[in-house]
Amino acid sequence: MRLDGARALVTGCSSGIGRATAFELARHGAEVWATAREPSSLEEFRLPGVHVARLDVTCPTDVERVVREMTSVDVLVNNAGYGVEGAIEEVEDETLRAQYETNVFAVWRLCRAVLPAMRRRHYGAIVNVSSFTLGSNEPYSRGS
Repeated sequence: MRLDGARALVTGCSSGIGRATAFELARHGAEVWATAREPSSLEEFRLPGVHVARLDVTCPTDVERVVREMTSVDVLVNNAGYGVEGAIEEVEDETLRAQYETNVFAVWRLCRAVLPAMRRRHYGAIVNVSSFTLGSNEPYSRGS
């Protein structure tokens, strides 16, 4: 896929993989919409060809607004997400629901928002990012 001139929407740009991805896409000539819940975390993105937008991926109206403002999305990088740590009996239902809203349903919502236009144009790419960390540096053990 040619990135020069492509319009890229990257979620979760306040740190880590999302931040690095947005910079790399811009470096390769893409017009980038770097998004985060808190746009103040995106000050260093104020560069030519990079747009900063507030986007809470759990809010359908935010998703609709950003996709509408872009007019066309060639590349979607679903990067926003987070982990929940704790023993299964310690994690509250609402905590798990909130995580699923961000890590699962928001990905679905964003894909659903951009896919119709990508299909009409027969062009586009969607990258869904996922990661995990182990709670300890110790190797997994079945116990004694």
